[in-house]
Amino acid sequence: MFANTSCYCDDAGNLICYSNGFAICDKRDSIMENGDSLIIWNYDDDHFYFGDGNWFGSIFLPFKNKLYHFNTDRKYNEKGIAWPSIINYSVIDEKANNGLGKVIEKNIKIFDGDVNSIYGSLAACRHGNGKDWWLIGLVNPYNIVIQYLIKEDTIIGPNYFNLDININKTKSFDLGGMFFSLDGTKLYFGSIRSNFFKCDFDRCSGVISNSKTIETNYNNDTFGGLMVSPNGRFIYVNDFWNLYQYDMWASDVAASKIFIDSLDKTKQYPFEGKFMNMQLGPDGKIYMNCYNSVRVMHRINNPDEKGKACNFVQNDVFLATNNKISIPNFPNYRLGPLKGSPCDTILGVANKDISHDTYQIKLFPNPASTDIKIDITLKEYDPAIKTEVVIVDVSGAIVQKYTMPDFAYLATIDISKLASGVYGVQLRQPKRFGERVLAVEKLVVVR
Repeated sequence: MFANTSCYCDDAGNLICYSNGFAICDKRDSIMENGDSLIIWNYDDDHFYFGDGNWFGSIFLPFKNKLYHFNTDRKYNEKGIAWPSIINYSVIDEKANNGLGKVIEKNIKIFDGDVNSIYGSLAACRHGNGKDWWLIGLVNPYNIVIQYLIKEDTIIGPNYFNLDININKTKSFDLGGMFFSLDGTKLYFGSIRSNFFKCDFDRCSGVISNSKTIETNYNNDTFGGLMVSPNGRFIYVNDFWNLYQYDMWASDVAASKIFIDSLDKTKQYPFEGKFMNMQLGPDGKIYMNCYNSVRVMHRINNPDEKGKACNFVQNDVFLATNNKISIPNFPNYRLGPLKGSPCDTILGVANKDISHDTYQIKLFPNPASTDIKIDITLKEYDPAIKTEVVIVDVSGAIVQKYTMPDFAYLATIDISKLASGVYGVQLRQPKRFGERVLAVEKLVVVR
């Protein structure tokens, strides 16, 4: 796997399929039936197994009865160099071959431009109706957003948005990341090298507006990453050696820049892990891959906190094998309908079609002695309604409480201070339901 990495899992986090841009593989790590040859530009076997180099160049978008895989492809210029120029899609039947899946349509172009006409990255956001998707990319000279409305049985577009932004043109353009905020109201893209940009986004109409440039005044010329915190307040940007935080709520965002940390070159796995791209995990933490081939990832453990309280830890995640620039691209799959908006029932899509009927909480391991992992399911993921995980003893007294980050459904809780015994782990949303327990699971603590 290389830069163009995407994956798709079920609601419980079990792998269904993944792609490196050249092929789609099933959960057994085998190429899915008809899942080979996803792109048309010529490549050798090393490219096929290593993966395509378009960062965040593919993405899976699910519907009730089909799974789309969108991908970026290349064309050669007169010097024989392949540049991003095409957006295509394939359609997957997840249930075929006893759940291993089958690609039933492949390499259908929705954009076929000139050589180097697009940047090789894609992003997506759930439509306000809670069912469809908005898919976007960047058109050269990268101040133009190309957009498609993806419905289960049709694709509408392209639409184009010319943005009033100031790209640092003294250096070649670098897209460290292009992501929507978790609530889908903002679009962020750019990098420390090229400046980064904030836009308002309307999930109902798809309109991108109010573009703003945050000048980074960066003097070096390395690649880097960009990611937004779960609450949308902080933007993190980096080059190979340094990580910075910007406060998007500040009156002067550019002046709010805080230095977080520099690369620790003393740790070798087997090299120092140069900072690269970032992705927000389902546990509300930000994960950073490395530019060179190493067995670690870095992690921002509390990205909603200002300054060094964000708790950035280098080499915090150890991997089973070496990783070079690989980190999966995915949208916020748990973003539901925009309730009360003009489109929350648009196109006949009822909220009940996309909502879970129950609240659930799962614990593992159980019994446990030090840490437990929490996996929750909510009827809807609303950042205005905070979700609490409450641990009570046999008398019903609260002994521990944890507030889930916005949109997070996974968490790790330290239970090392709890005495041996049986406890109840409850799911609550006090703002909406008061002290009502939405779900509960028995926890056994052993010493």
